[in-house]
Parts: sequence; C-alpha cells; structure tokens
Amino acid sequence: MRIRTLNLWDQFRTSFWFLPTIVVSIAVALAIFLPWLDYWGAQWIAAYLPWLITSRDISVLLLSHIASSMITVAGIVFSLTVLILSNASSSYGSRVLRNYMQDRVTQFAIGAFVAPSLYCFLVLRHLGNETDVVPHLSVSVGVAFAVFNFGVLIYFVHHVALAIQASEIIKSLSHELTRSIDSLFPDHLGAGDESSGNSYSIEDFNQKETTTIHATREGYLQVIDSDRLLELAIQYEVVVLVERRPGDFITLDQPVFRIAGLQEIELVLKRQFNETLFVGSRRTPRQDVECAVHELVEVAVRALSPGINDPFTAITCLDYLSSDLAKLARRKIPSPYREDQSGQLRVIAFPFTFNGVLDSCLNQIRQCSSGTASVLIRLLERLTMLADVATRKTDRTGICKHAEMVLREAERSLPEAEDLKIVRDRYQQFQKVFSGIHSVEDKITVDQD
Repeated sequence: MRIRTLNLWDQFRTSFWFLPTIVVSIAVALAIFLPWLDYWGAQWIAAYLPWLITSRDISVLLLSHIASSMITVAGIVFSLTVLILSNASSSYGSRVLRNYMQDRVTQFAIGAFVAPSLYCFLVLRHLGNETDVVPHLSVSVGVAFAVFNFGVLIYFVHHVALAIQASEIIKSLSHELTRSIDSLFPDHLGAGDESSGNSYSIEDFNQKETTTIHATREGYLQVIDSDRLLELAIQYEVVVLVERRPGDFITLDQPVFRIAGLQEIELVLKRQFNETLFVGSRRTPRQDVECAVHELVEVAVRALSPGINDPFTAITCLDYLSSDLAKLARRKIPSPYREDQSGQLRVIAFPFTFNGVLDSCLNQIRQCSSGTASVLIRLLERLTMLADVATRKTDRTGICKHAEMVLREAERSLPEAEDLKIVRDRYQQFQKVFSGIHSVEDKITVDQD
C-alpha cells in the first residue's frame, strides 16, 4: 500500500495540474466563505476595520481589473513555461522534462495567477444587486491577491532565468540522483544483512522445479511492491525469484517471476503477483537509480555532440556524477535475499550494484569524449577520487577497469603529444592512489594474521 501511494505521489508531483488545482480549490473555498463572513460580520467590519470599507462601484472596478489582468499574466506564465520546456527538450533531452514538470515554483505560479481570476469572478456575482451587502473583506482579499502576485511574478521570472542555466539543471538532476541513492541504499527490496541467505544460492534455486509467471502488461517496470511480494510468498509458502528489476522494459507474456514450491499457477495467483509490479510508459527514479543517472548522462552526451561541442557542461555532469558515485561507494549494497520472520528465504531480487551504476555513468560519456582531452583528463581525475573512497574490492576493480579504458581511449584519439602526456600523468596519479589503497589493505591483513 505504501509503495502504491508513493507511486501515485510521483505521478501527481510530476504533473502541471496537481498543485495549481490545490491553489484554485483554496481560492474557490475563499470565494464561497468570505462573502458569507462579510454578510454576517458587516457591522463588526465597519466598527473595527473601517479601512476595508469601499463603494460598490469601486469594488466592481477593482475585481474586474484584477480578474482580467491576472488571467493575462497567467497566459504569459504558460508561454514562458512552454518556452522553457521546448528549450530544455532540444538542448538537454526530453528526459529532463520530468524534472521541470515537478518544479514547485512553476506549478505554484500557474495556480497563483489562475486562482485570483476565478476568485474575483465568483465574488463579483455578489455585487449584482444594489440591495446586496458590499463584501468589503472579500474585495480586500482580492486586492491582496493582486499585490502578492506582483511578488510571485518577479520571483518566477528570476526562477526562469536560473532554470535555463546548464549548471542549475545539472544540480537539480544530481539532487534527484542523490534522493534515489538515499532511498535505495539500504532501503531496498532485499535490504538486510549481507549474510542473509548465505546457506542458499541461485544454483540451489535453479535445481528446484519452478513455475513461471508472465507479465500481463508491457512498458517500463517502475516500482515493485516488495512488501506485498513478501506477503504473497509467505502466504503460498514459496520462494520467489524476481527476474526483472525497476528500469527494465517488460513485454507482454515475458517471464517476470520464477516460483519454487508451487506445482501449478492459478489465474488468481498470477494476477496477485502481477499487481506487485507497476508498469508505465517511462522510467522513474523511485526504485530505478539508473533512471536518474541516464538523465545526467544524456545532458553530458548531448554537450559532447559535434553540433553543440560544450565540454564544460560535460565536465560539470562528471563532477556531479562522481560525487553521487562516491556516496554510493560508501553505502552497503543490499542482499538479494529476503526472509520471513522465521528466517525462511522467501524472495530473491537482485539490487543495483556500484559497478553497474558506474558503467551507466561513464561508458557513454567516455565513448562520446573521443578526442576531447579536457573530458578525458577530468574522467581520470574523478576516477582517482573514487579510488580513494571505495572500500569494496569489486568496486575498486571496476574503477580500475574504467581508468584503463580512458587511457586507451586517449592514446587512440588524442593527436597532440602534450595532451596525451597530461592524460598519462593523471593515470599515474590514479595508480598511486589505487596502489596506496592496496598497500594499506595488505598491511591490515598482515597485522590481523
């Protein structure tokens, strides 16, 4: 249930209508409540808030002008938003649009300029007859809306000026990647002690008779409801192997689960297991760390394209990617095994690994940086930093592999001898840091022996 709620929240917060709908709803509620308060509290307002008193004609004039001007400014906000989306899509790729669409400032600005117009229209209907009480408080609130929106407009223009800058876009995407890392490591399907399930292996599972559950929908696997999956495994007393993970594209009738301990798959059970999978038309970073990685990588790859040729943007992406990789290198990778309360293995689901994320971060950037000395040099510098913080042997092996690939790429693509000399110097610095880690480990091993 929690995962379903979070998935729905992700869909809401990446839509332009959710926050504006809330703001407009508040404006409608005020337009209904305040005239009623004006009617019942007219004498109190006249006695204690005389500066709110105004005439009927002025009230109609004020509300009419506020309503028309706010809806005009709302059109400008819509135009600027569409312009930003178009520019971002063409310059940085369509994947960054998800980040723009969940921007709270833009969503609030849309609602803030639509809501006063609707509010003023609704209040104006209380000024239709000469016998009606003039809603002084309601008119004053409408004026306050207009004054407040002057500040909203200035801040929105300032926000737009920042939002189109490459450094701000990259920083925002990096924050999304950081949030994804924080949520998946260690809070992830299969999270727990790495010793969990140490008496069981995938070979043991393969040796058993298993039945397969196939997908009933096609699209990108966004989220797996791990708690519900564990409940089903306990209920049917089976062991479930999850063959797909968030981010994979699932086709219709593709195997998604293998179940040991069940002879026959009933239609109800197949439906129950498929309901633990949330499939959509696009990837989301809720349980898919590589989704956030690919957004940053796409910005870097586009910057390195011959048509743009902007290595500075690519270097900025590398800096943020390496910073997030350093966070991941310090995190514990969850165990693929998940047990019930009695210690019985129930679910096997393979988490993302450091080396897998490292490949997603660096492979395409390295391939597209052929002949660009500044990017290749920065790649080695960031790999040196990662080698300094990584502690797992498998992680260090992956980092060393990438450093060697960068060196080979530089030797193959850089024609200038001085550029190649700098790359080799950076590689030697990497080797010193990498060797230093090993020498410390060797000393610790000897002391322990």
